[in-house]
This record gives sequence, structure tokens and C-alpha cells, in this order.
Amino acid sequence: MRTIKVFLLTAALVVATGATSAMADTTGSSKSTQPHPKMETMKMTHMGLFVRLDAKPGKEAALEKFLKDALPLAQAETGTPVWCGFRRKPATHSEAKPASVPI
Repeated sequence: MRTIKVFLLTAALVVATGATSAMADTTGSSKSTQPHPKMETMKMTHMGLFVRLDAKPGKEAALEKFLKDALPLAQAETGTPVWCGFRRKPATHSEAKPASVPI
């Protein structure tokens, strides 16, 4: 994992909370009342793994239970910063039409 430095501008936090800041000053004053940007460190993942699991008909509940039971195991691993499981909706069928045919 690579460590990157992220600068969080206080002004962005002030705008997000709805408070006023020197950036919103329309008097022409260039003097900022905000402190210097805050620096934080964040770890970034370089590689990921996506695994698609398709349940056989009638086995959907067993697959869902398997993924739910795997969450505590993944959380206990020190080398797994992020783990998530999700259920896709059943595949939908589509029809292909030539471009000259109005849709």
C-alpha cells in the first residue's frame, strides 16, 4: 500500500457545514480568516479483486448466508482494508435492433 497525503481545506469544511467563510466575502478583502490547510495521511489500495458468484436455482439463500458469514473473517484480516458483498438483481433480457429501425 502506498501512503498519500491529502490536504483538507478548512474552507471546504466550512462550506459543507453551511457556515460563512472568507471565501464568501464580497467586500474585496483578500485576508483569510481560516487557518492553514490540515494534512492527513491515507492508505491507498493499488489492487483489488472482484469475484462474481452466481447461485444455482434454489441456492440463493445459502449463498447470501455464506457471504454474510464471511464478513467477520474478512474484517479480522489485517491486510484487507475494504471488503464488501452485494447481491445483484436477476439478469434482464434485452433485444438488439438495427440502428435504422426506430425505437
